[in-house]
Amino acid sequence: MTRPATIRPRRWLCVALATAFAAFGAVGSAAAQADGKALSDRLLAKAPSDECYYGVGDARNVPLSANPTCPSGSVRKVNQAYVWGLAATAIPAAGTDEERKKNNKDPGSRLWFGTAANVVCLVLQSYLGITDTIETPSYVCEGAARTATPAHTDWRPPKLYVYDTKAKALTDLSSKAPALNLTLGIRSAGALGDVVFFGGPAVDNSGVYLFAFRNDASMTFLGSTKLAAYNNIRQWTTFNGGLYTGVRVRADGTGRVLRWLGVIGQEVFNFEEVGATDSDVAYLTSLNSRLYVTTWGGLNSPGRVASGVWVSPQAGKNAPLTAANLNQWVKIWDVSRYEPDPVTAATVVGGAISAYQNKIYWGMMQVPFTGVAAHFQACPSAPQDQQNMALALVNTTRAIPVFRSDGNANPAKTKTELLYGSEQLPVWDCANAMWKTVANPAKLRPAYGQAGFGNPFNTYTWASAVFDGKLYFGTFDWSYVASESLAPIAEALNITLPTGFDWTRLVALLGSRQPNFGADLWRFDNALNPAKAESTDGLGNILNYGIRTMIVTAKHLYVGTANPMNLKTTEGAPKGGWELHDLQAR
Repeated sequence: MTRPATIRPRRWLCVALATAFAAFGAVGSAAAQADGKALSDRLLAKAPSDECYYGVGDARNVPLSANPTCPSGSVRKVNQAYVWGLAATAIPAAGTDEERKKNNKDPGSRLWFGTAANVVCLVLQSYLGITDTIETPSYVCEGAARTATPAHTDWRPPKLYVYDTKAKALTDLSSKAPALNLTLGIRSAGALGDVVFFGGPAVDNSGVYLFAFRNDASMTFLGSTKLAAYNNIRQWTTFNGGLYTGVRVRADGTGRVLRWLGVIGQEVFNFEEVGATDSDVAYLTSLNSRLYVTTWGGLNSPGRVASGVWVSPQAGKNAPLTAANLNQWVKIWDVSRYEPDPVTAATVVGGAISAYQNKIYWGMMQVPFTGVAAHFQACPSAPQDQQNMALALVNTTRAIPVFRSDGNANPAKTKTELLYGSEQLPVWDCANAMWKTVANPAKLRPAYGQAGFGNPFNTYTWASAVFDGKLYFGTFDWSYVASESLAPIAEALNITLPTGFDWTRLVALLGSRQPNFGADLWRFDNALNPAKAESTDGLGNILNYGIRTMIVTAKHLYVGTANPMNLKTTEGAPKGGWELHDLQAR
């Protein structure tokens, strides 16, 4: 029998796809929806169609013109899938300070965001090694059949945008930044004062590209640069008056936290390393004069160190972290304290992290099918008949756990709580060729509910933010993708599922009723009670399978979605492509 495909992780690549399985738990969203919503929702902007699609590998698959009308025999296609990086600044106001205070009390915001195209295809192709064509009614990955960009298949250059909330206008800045043609996607954005940064990995994994703009009336482009020492960048944060971001070191796969030292008009791209971790820095937050970060270890790290949570030394009041703090960070938690199967643990990475009511909250993420591929790679003698392949697929995949710890004076000694997760998990015993049910190593019992917020298709804690006194987590829900493409993805990975093992069989095997399609947005109203479902349908569009980015201003929670359904462009029906939403307290 053909062996399942070997995992070939690309460390710079967005883990944009989640898996449709979880070891335990049932969908529990319906009960939570009865609690009511705290937010109103308004769609600000939506990805436009940008290509005419004739068919797989067709040379006529070309970009739309300025006044697009796709010829007969073709359909509109929308390639730009994710709001991958998102930042906010105030709209510059004219006049004196006194005039601005009197006439412009609410100057509004500029929302700066960058995109990534066809990310579900990039994951399948570059992370899982799938170059076969996959085409469903909702999306197509041409893979090796695409000849227009032979080296990068379904990749397209990313876009840079600014949305003006006062003028309700979207401006495309992409033409100012030619290096976008060398960038995989704009995976991050951050702002401090009058400077806005966009960042993303090079399409050939040779570094990180940064783009800088000034928040002035003309949105002046300050230039771009390539940081060749690094090859991933995910998030920016402000801390004690400074701007920080996390990266992965190309040379050894370790992580670094960078602080911006630049000056407009001199050297805008000036950074210093202020924190070192054992693997790629993913998400960042701050509490009590410390920075906390989650990391991507395991298969994303040459040494396969465990993904975890790191904390900086305590900075002085309003003082920055500096190069002197580089080696003073401490790893206070890692995934081995939750995941009992060491092979599966290597496929679980750090997710979104936030500080809320003097506590640190974080979740995890897992790439689809990496669990089962790692399982067969680590134990070649494992049974490969159809039933056992299906069982291995389910037993090696994890819905998201959510953890919490106190933000006290000594983070290294703090106790970790499991809020959502599994008390017991399946572990493969290779020597005896059997599955065992084993307690999580820390013997933690979930305080509030099952993994995935009770939905086994929630497999990423993809974004988090504190807004209006509440903590929000955005998820990735893979159920819609599973309903259309479970079989072709498994087949492309040489995983032979039982005959007729389709979406309905999967739902039954998980012991759950069919969940709502679309990403979830969950909120904690306080630190004492379980989370409540704010949305379980992708903010009204079931094709939004991920809440990818969130940014907070005084009265607004802005959300960017992940939606790779590039063939869904019919008017009057849910559409594919990124969305930008404005959520406000009711």
